[in-house]
Amino acid sequence: MPEMFIEGASVEDAKRAVRITISETDIRHASRKLPEDCAAALACKRELHADDVRIHIGRVYLKMNGKWVRFRPSPALRTEIVAFDRGGQFAPGEYLLKAMPPKKSHHNHKTAPKPKSIIEHSHSPAATARRGRPARRVHIVVNSRRRYHRVGGIRPTGNNYR
Repeated sequence: MPEMFIEGASVEDAKRAVRITISETDIRHASRKLPEDCAAALACKRELHADDVRIHIGRVYLKMNGKWVRFRPSPALRTEIVAFDRGGQFAPGEYLLKAMPPKKSHHNHKTAPKPKSIIEHSHSPAATARRGRPARRVHIVVNSRRRYHRVGGIRPTGNNYR
């Protein structure tokens, strides 16, 4: 996959996690549904001296020294972002920005293999002989998407930059 850029600057994955402390002042001056002006973004600018910040549901981007560094928010931070964007309060405290795992890295992106046929049944002699009973039938439907629960009323996930 090609290298990732935001506003012409390259993006690299964080090597280690970073802990930030979100204060009452950050929360008071924050704006809802704005990735660059939420309470976590203000805390990152204040504590980490970042030039620019984008806090999304699935990704956190910090611009430091002309490069963007990509993190992923902890579940606690993600929960607070959703609550805040929907009109609730952001709880002050310490939150973790996690380093991106290798499998989530934009350099190691792989697509899932496609099934060989529309319907696949496993009745091979080897599968039957394993337990002395017929193997369970497997039914695979091609081009069927898993329906995920969509959360509305919040900022975008942040994994749509190129």
